[in-house]
Amino acid sequence: MSITAALLSLSLWAAAEPPKPRVTHLLAGVEGSRIEVGFDLRDAFDAAFRERVESGLPTSIIYEMQLVRERRMWFDRKVARSELEVSATYDGVTMEYQVHFRLDGELVESRVVQEPAELERAMTRIRNLTVLKAPADRRERCQVRVRADLGSKTWLSLIPIRITTDWAVADLPATGSANG
Repeated sequence: MSITAALLSLSLWAAAEPPKPRVTHLLAGVEGSRIEVGFDLRDAFDAAFRERVESGLPTSIIYEMQLVRERRMWFDRKVARSELEVSATYDGVTMEYQVHFRLDGELVESRVVQEPAELERAMTRIRNLTVLKAPADRRERCQVRVRADLGSKTWLSLIPIRITTDWAVADLPATGSANG
């Protein structure tokens, strides 16, 4: 009877586990000499994340993007890397959220949103972002990888743990010639 109770409590604990944040709907394409991406971040806005934003402290999601050349039977070779930081700050006086977008440390956009739903869309739906330089020789198979870093939390109120998604991967179409 105790084994059944233990299995039941374990299954209830696993069922109560909130969904893990993940990058979805990753699309990557080549526009001229640059790579353009679009993606969504799902299940990132949990109660703890909302509480951090509502506290008025700057709260960030950092998206790491990599261009890798896929190699059979060996580790993939990283060709280029880029980082997008989306940070939000809540202003309790005006009741607005200021959202800033920094690509590789350079401010590329700022906007003000009023509603929490608008804030979530602004921080988790990335569209038509030109991020990486396309390789000159695209005869080899290349992939774009994206993951999100949502900060850290503590486990057992003692051990810090980074909240990072798994890599999402999209293939870039190869060309038949070295000129692309």
